[in-house]
Amino acid sequence: MAYSGAHEELLELAFQLAYFIHRDKAVALLIATAALEKRDAADSRQDKRRYYNPSGQRRKVSLPELLLLQRLVYAESEPHEKRKEQTTPNQAMMVKHFIKHLVKITSRRNSFHVTLGLARLLHDYTATETAELYNLVRQDPARLPEDGYYRSRKAVLMAELKDRFGQLLGVERLARGQERFQPQTDSRHFAQLVRECLHAFMPWQTRCGVPERFDPATEELDALAFRGNDPDEGHQAEVNRYHAVLHPLCFARLVLALGYDAPETRLLIPQFLLASATQDDDGDGSGTSASLSEEDRNSVRQYLSSQTGRRQASTAGLLQFVVDGELLGTLDPQQTSETRFAVSSSAEFIEIHTPDGTGDLLLAVQPLALDAHGDLAEQQLEFELADGRGVRLSVTPTHDANGLVSGATVRAAAPGSGFGLSPTSTQAEARSTVFDRLFSGWLKPAVAFAVLALLAAVTVYVLRERATPKPPVITEASPTLSPGVSPNVAPLLAGASPTPAPTRKPTPRADDVVAFNLPSNPLLPGENLRRVEREEEVVTSLLAGQKLFVDAKGAPGLLESFVAALKAQLQADGTFHFTDNRDEADIALKLNVEAGTQGVRVVAAIVNAKGEVLWPLTLGVRARRYDGISENVIAELSRELLRDFRQLKQK
Repeated sequence: MAYSGAHEELLELAFQLAYFIHRDKAVALLIATAALEKRDAADSRQDKRRYYNPSGQRRKVSLPELLLLQRLVYAESEPHEKRKEQTTPNQAMMVKHFIKHLVKITSRRNSFHVTLGLARLLHDYTATETAELYNLVRQDPARLPEDGYYRSRKAVLMAELKDRFGQLLGVERLARGQERFQPQTDSRHFAQLVRECLHAFMPWQTRCGVPERFDPATEELDALAFRGNDPDEGHQAEVNRYHAVLHPLCFARLVLALGYDAPETRLLIPQFLLASATQDDDGDGSGTSASLSEEDRNSVRQYLSSQTGRRQASTAGLLQFVVDGELLGTLDPQQTSETRFAVSSSAEFIEIHTPDGTGDLLLAVQPLALDAHGDLAEQQLEFELADGRGVRLSVTPTHDANGLVSGATVRAAAPGSGFGLSPTSTQAEARSTVFDRLFSGWLKPAVAFAVLALLAAVTVYVLRERATPKPPVITEASPTLSPGVSPNVAPLLAGASPTPAPTRKPTPRADDVVAFNLPSNPLLPGENLRRVEREEEVVTSLLAGQKLFVDAKGAPGLLESFVAALKAQLQADGTFHFTDNRDEADIALKLNVEAGTQGVRVVAAIVNAKGEVLWPLTLGVRARRYDGISENVIAELSRELLRDFRQLKQK
């Protein structure tokens, strides 16, 4: 069986990543070989995903193959990392392991978690800044999470990092009950190592989609946006977002475009509590690489070929279920028809092994699917054995007292004579490929939501058609864009909508923080009416807000004086009634106040309890930005708020 050029490429990628982590050629070769063996066994019923190519011709390495193999390298590396940490630890080595694990646990979920992890756990960007950064990365304001969601998911990531590093990580409590890992005295000392780590851990063979200079308020990042219905294109957009956040250069461009400090000035590297450490903390530097000899390559080829032959000849008897390297359950089909075992909430890969005449044999591997929140999802898995029999696993999440996913129970059924679920099964997603499972945490809910939204739109349209006289037919054409105008903002600027003008202002101004990916295609019948109704609901809730809570973040000292002066200015008019109790408030004025080149830089918005933006009144705009002397900014912000409220009351 021939060994194709594409598979040589996979071996090289896996080896170099493992070598970067460990700086040990023998260990790196072991990790790369084990990862390739599991990639070969993953979802092995699909011949196109097998490691060997019988034709011997080079073929392009697909996106799912690269992502799966990269994740497998991370998983295979961990036991070797832990052994090193017990013998010759140093701060630089621990920082590298920390970043690798952070990338591992976030990239198995979605770009939201990758952004959250990089901005809040590796850098010291504020919650507001992180939200705006994800707004920019996601390029889709309709799917942005609420503020509380950032806090809850950060807690999940911190818990998994604590579980990995244990007492080596110290935790300190901040205001409002927030926690963070105890930082290094000088995080900038590790700036170069951080850049090298992120460059090594970003998705393989991906390109930069963030230009050197761009205006986030007016320009869309096409590489990060997804508007179509093709799942493959959706996968590619999500991987592009991974790259944009993990690639040091792209990440720096994103944060600088938003006006935030450069990443190296915001590093927040944990201090590892090492009982004994080598003095040379830079001894784990990453400036060199290693190469594989032809003898090394032949050794890997022979081993993988022998494992493939063993799998094909196997008549599995005793089945062993291994999750992330730990044996959790066994099943002897001659003795029982099923077995059950529990897995942790962070479980990633489930494997089936069997002993044969030579020893332990890996039969199959699959990644566990996640739900839209990045937690273990309810699912059924099917593993096809070499003799054609199928092993079926049912995964049911378990929850703690707070309703959060704490793990899952797995029920494994003995191999039967048939294979495959009924087409009418409610668990039809069990037929999903490894590729689907890599992205199941975000794509499936999005597709389901889109289908439901489409059905709802059609239903609303039919009901309206029956209840009201038909208006004249108006054809809505895609507008011609002027140079430099974003395709998503153009329909607003052109005023091309055939429906009555919404009550909110139709065009953004230069200082608006624009939400991206506004619809540029003709809307479905009835969509414009539903948009106007939503706008009317927003205006109604804005005017009904009797108590206003100021949710302000920013530079200490500057923040308090600014908020006090702004409150005094707004209260003098009598339009706004403030409360200091968040729970009593109807609406909230969200402020981010930082020092600017001319005085202060302020981002302001009013939201309701659901986090929906009520002000600014411009469609698609999430906040308004102000720069200048503090007194001038307060006067301008107050004037615009009061003006817009008075206009709404007059309508």
